[in-house]
Amino acid sequence: MKKFLLNCLVLLFVLAFVCLGACDDSEVAHEHVFDKQIVEQSFIANESSCTEKAQYYYSCECGEKGETTFEFGELKEHDYSIVNKDENIHWQECICGDKVGVENHIFIDGVCVCGKEQDIHIHSYDLLRYDADKHWLECSCGAKEQEIPHYGGTATCEEKAICSRCGKDYGSIKGHNYTYKYYGKDGANNYNITLECSKTDCKKVISAKAESKEIVEPTCKDNGYTIYEYSYNNGLVNKKGTINLDETKRSEKHLLTIDGQEIKLSIEEECVMDKLFSKAITEDKLRIIAGVGGDCSVYMHAIFDCECCEHPIIISLSGEHVLGGLINPCTKNSYRECTLCDYVEYGEVLGHSYERISAMKQQNGNYLVNLKCKNCKGAKTAIGTFKGVVEATCEKGYEIYEYTYNNFVRDVTETFLLNEKEPAFKHYVICDGYKFEFELNGYYELNETIEYLIEKGVIRWNIGIPIGKENYGLAVVDCDYCDIPFIIYVSGK
Repeated sequence: MKKFLLNCLVLLFVLAFVCLGACDDSEVAHEHVFDKQIVEQSFIANESSCTEKAQYYYSCECGEKGETTFEFGELKEHDYSIVNKDENIHWQECICGDKVGVENHIFIDGVCVCGKEQDIHIHSYDLLRYDADKHWLECSCGAKEQEIPHYGGTATCEEKAICSRCGKDYGSIKGHNYTYKYYGKDGANNYNITLECSKTDCKKVISAKAESKEIVEPTCKDNGYTIYEYSYNNGLVNKKGTINLDETKRSEKHLLTIDGQEIKLSIEEECVMDKLFSKAITEDKLRIIAGVGGDCSVYMHAIFDCECCEHPIIISLSGEHVLGGLINPCTKNSYRECTLCDYVEYGEVLGHSYERISAMKQQNGNYLVNLKCKNCKGAKTAIGTFKGVVEATCEKGYEIYEYTYNNFVRDVTETFLLNEKEPAFKHYVICDGYKFEFELNGYYELNETIEYLIEKGVIRWNIGIPIGKENYGLAVVDCDYCDIPFIIYVSGK
């Protein structure tokens, strides 16, 4: 029994000690933060090389190192301690692959300084090689001999020549030499042209569409025709050709050029004797062979040499007069003269066409008006008398004067305006048949009349709106007389 009690006390003591330890939380667990950059050998991840800097692990302040790294320091210099070589050159090389000292092998007693031993090679030119222009024999080492241009072949219209030595095609194709053979109309005013290669070893046939491009008019000597153009490819380039079809008979119109003007005339054609033919006579391009030249009342026969066919051609010249413009049309001695002979024809009397040149005021209030004719420059005076006044409104006013004169054929009455008056600065508008006058920038009370004109849209608000009949406003009115918009003031009384 005592032993049992003693064991119980021991167990209670142990439990109390454990509980006291568990309840003591003064010691907290440490959490690592790897943010320190310490450059020491104990934290190194990778040593520096010629291509990469040294890498170190980030560490915690407690001295524990993390998993991420950072770079520090400089790159190492290249170490060109490796010597490499191939068949033709040798060089020094760094472990990173960078090379220096690249040189061709120099063999002394069959050995290069790099240790490469010289191969003793006997050329064997048993490979036939070629390019676009030549062929040659080649050794397996690349050495060449017998390098000559291709030869022995013959090019055709569509194929290059074949070298008789190496079988390579070379040069260029000749291209077809197409010539016109025959045509057939396609029903749309165009033609289908058949072309054939003229080379004896080819004779290839193709078709092309010929389209109308130009019409050559017939002359007195040659027939006319239409030029048709067609396009085709000869195997090398696109080419064009032409063919003359749709022949028209010659016009039988002969050519005479007078003073740069071309005239086409038929044999024994009748023409009016005018200045152009008179000039041809003067220049000896037209020779009188019957009748008397220069008299418009006589018919005559003349001869000229056609500039197209060079044959002499006879024409008849009629005797019609060629009258010029009316001379002195204002008075009874007006007339027209023939430009080819001495014939005179008296014309219609039109009367003077006077225009006012000036006006001078007289003591009695009238004006002495000076007139001059626009055609014959004749002068005349008339008395201008007062007839009325044009009252000034928003524009200027005038006095009206009237004068009468005879222009040789009839009496003419005209008016003119003088004594300009300053504008009255009075604008007006018509609304529903009533006339309303306004002074420029005038002042008006907002009354029934103004409100009525606002309602009708005659007056439009610009700035301000009278409310409670207290405010002022600016309004715009379009004058019915001068069509100019003007501003008025409308009070709010």
